[in-house]
Amino acid sequence: MELKGAEIRNLMELCNPMPKNGTENRKLNVLIPYYQRPYKWEETQIKNLFADYFKNEQKEYFVGSVVMVENHDGGFEIIDGQQRITTLFLLNYLKFIFLRAYIEELIIVKKVYKIDGYLSKLENTADNIFDEKIVDEIRKIHIEINDLLEKADEEKNEEQKEKLQDQVLKEYQITLGLPEKNLSDREKYLNQYRGKLSYYLAKNEFTLKYRRISYNEKMKEALQDCYIEISNAKNPKLVMKCKEDVDDPIVMQYKKSLIYEFEGLMENCRNEEEAPLNYTATLIETIEKMINMIRFCVVITGNEADAYTLFEVLNDRSLTIEDLDLTKNLLFKWYCNHTSEEENVKDKTIEKADQMWVEDIFSAMTRKEEAKLISFFAAEYFTADESQKFNDTARYRESIEKNYLQTRRSYEGVDLLNDIKIYYMIAITLKEMGFRYQKKAEKVIETETSGQKSITYRTLNLLNALKLYGVMPAIINFILKRYITLYEVGTTKEYDISRFTDYIKGLANDKENVMDEYKEIHDISYELWRYALLAKDSEIPRTIAKKYIVRNYVGNTDFEFKANIDVDLKGEFREWVYDWKYGSADAQLKAKVLFINLFENSKEHHLLRKLPARIQFNTKAVQLDHMEAEEPDTAAKEKYFEPCNPHETREMYVNSIGNFMIMDRDNNTKKTNFPLQDAMQVYDKMAPGHWMITEVKELLADDKFSKEVVIAGEPYRIPKEEFFNERKARLFSYFYALLQRGLHESESNIVD
Repeated sequence: MELKGAEIRNLMELCNPMPKNGTENRKLNVLIPYYQRPYKWEETQIKNLFADYFKNEQKEYFVGSVVMVENHDGGFEIIDGQQRITTLFLLNYLKFIFLRAYIEELIIVKKVYKIDGYLSKLENTADNIFDEKIVDEIRKIHIEINDLLEKADEEKNEEQKEKLQDQVLKEYQITLGLPEKNLSDREKYLNQYRGKLSYYLAKNEFTLKYRRISYNEKMKEALQDCYIEISNAKNPKLVMKCKEDVDDPIVMQYKKSLIYEFEGLMENCRNEEEAPLNYTATLIETIEKMINMIRFCVVITGNEADAYTLFEVLNDRSLTIEDLDLTKNLLFKWYCNHTSEEENVKDKTIEKADQMWVEDIFSAMTRKEEAKLISFFAAEYFTADESQKFNDTARYRESIEKNYLQTRRSYEGVDLLNDIKIYYMIAITLKEMGFRYQKKAEKVIETETSGQKSITYRTLNLLNALKLYGVMPAIINFILKRYITLYEVGTTKEYDISRFTDYIKGLANDKENVMDEYKEIHDISYELWRYALLAKDSEIPRTIAKKYIVRNYVGNTDFEFKANIDVDLKGEFREWVYDWKYGSADAQLKAKVLFINLFENSKEHHLLRKLPARIQFNTKAVQLDHMEAEEPDTAAKEKYFEPCNPHETREMYVNSIGNFMIMDRDNNTKKTNFPLQDAMQVYDKMAPGHWMITEVKELLADDKFSKEVVIAGEPYRIPKEEFFNERKARLFSYFYALLQRGLHESESNIVD
């Protein structure tokens, strides 16, 4: 690692060599890369900084780390810390505006003995805000003013003395970009002030610059509106023209930040009966001390890769918007370093991409898990990297750079925008597929019972609920590749987001799974739906998914491929069914899905046939129900099953899949904890004449699977161990037959 050093420093020391070794402070010279977001600190963050600093009794105050890369030209690129650095840069600018106005007022009220010292402060302040041109002008006017004041002091003629003092004011105002101070027409003066300051800033560069030219212009546009009214009669007042409905949001951000800084200063440094000009001097000294006392841990490297490594070490946390920005930054950086486009084109392209990223893809409304999914799916689409795991964001960036970006011959603006649009298209896919981030299982059940959505919609929601995140990219990649192949191949234009949205809506709502443009997507979705239900865990579905992912991603297309695996799925599924126990949320969800789909079939001997019309449940909430109650009614224990073997527990049988049926919530509430014979009346009302209910009745009536007892003079049937075992075996055969059926097949054979 090319680490140049790390030291605790303030803003003025930021760009000193490492180690400093007694050298004088170097002028601030920092660059904010193209790919970094604009300044974003809000009132709370700024006011908290002021409050914490003053609570610390204005002593040395540490505010975190800054990571920078030293360029060959002596400038420093900020990798981490630009929000804090910009906040202090703006505070230093506020100090400059204070000093500029304060010195003007000192000249007007002829407090000449203070002017020399404050002109020196103005020089030093400007040195870390502007390029050398302004600083040289201030140095020159400093010398000229001292000469003029010395002449005025020696001048015996009062009229000549006054002329020399007037000349001092005029020369100062011209050099510092100030209009003649006349507040009789306040609006006119403020307009003149803004015009002069705008011209003054336009001809100079800041020592904190953005690579994105438009951001520099927007910062200047905001700072030209900063006017501090100072007089010997009133306390300082900040006047800032802010119109949220007119100003650009980034311009407004800088303006509001200056307002919050001014307010933070005034709130924490109140006037204790000082004269206004003395109070102004106190405020200037307070800002100066604050800038000197606020410290960073400054880490400087010689290359960007090391800087990012350090950034991630210093900011170890789970996925946040800042982490997502690192991925965005990687794409922006690659574009800036590999495009042949002009600077103004780059600027517009990045602004467009950034707006899409912040407002359309990862907005304030984006849930944390949603952001994780989008980031993971995009990384899988770009790289097909089998080693990537959900939530391993650092790995995504490394893989995208190595396995995608480094394979490209060029990377122009349209390439960047289309790559950003891949993230956008994934976000749209999740939205149109109805993804939930809470109550996922309920969403799956609603979808399975409604019959109004495509198999692709159903599968993605099932995989999401089962947390099979590593399986979903097989479908997501297929969707993206199929759409791009159909509509975007051969074009040099940006992807059409509106057309893609319509495409995804059609895919989600193709409930018969018959539309030609979606055929391959539905086929792979159905295959993964089956594997998710057949497999006992994620291993087999993920293995199958990987085979599809590597054949359909940004670098490859193979819609004809069909995956095969040498695994005894029937044996694995049998093991899952026979070991199934009530309790696991994932196991319950899979059982519900199987029961719901089995319910949609008729049974004729050894044949399952899909019904022409779906079973309509009373409510969307379909639940797994113990047919024989889990908890017997103690007042009627003789009606309930008990195992014959004293070494076996009742739960072994009643919590196995052989004792379960699906039931809508309304009927389940009515059923409460009935024994099996009594429960059958409720099942009859829920689905009169359904073969699954009839079959349970037949088992209960068979002496092989149940026994008859007499209770209160009436015969009563109670299930035996054989009942639960037989039904478990039959359910396995039915479920397996169901899962062997093709997507468009309506029949399947039941095999023991």
